[in-house]
Amino acid sequence: MAINVDLNEFHAPEYSETKKWERLASVFKTLSDATRLKIVHELIVKEQRVCDIARDLDMSLPAISYHLKLLRDACLIKNRRDGKNIFYSIDGQLLCDLFRVGSVSRHMAESNT
Repeated sequence: MAINVDLNEFHAPEYSETKKWERLASVFKTLSDATRLKIVHELIVKEQRVCDIARDLDMSLPAISYHLKLLRDACLIKNRRDGKNIFYSIDGQLLCDLFRVGSVSRHMAESNT
């Protein structure tokens, strides 16, 4: 299964080709944390509030907020306010595509031997 990655999806049309690759590396660096991957998975399933994510992952609100900030700063997630609630969701299709490919990859199912 091939992924067609459009580097323009990184919200940086003014970037040079080198900057686009650096941006892609930054995205992967941000996603290199297991907690952030769990949060992204939660947000792929549905839009959620911080308290919902914290409950589902059995983590503290400050810890979840920290990881959400990193994901938001990397332009991987977005938020919207509805009254006193802030809802977080995936920003763009790239993360959904990466998770889809990762979930069908045989390497994800193999154990470390």
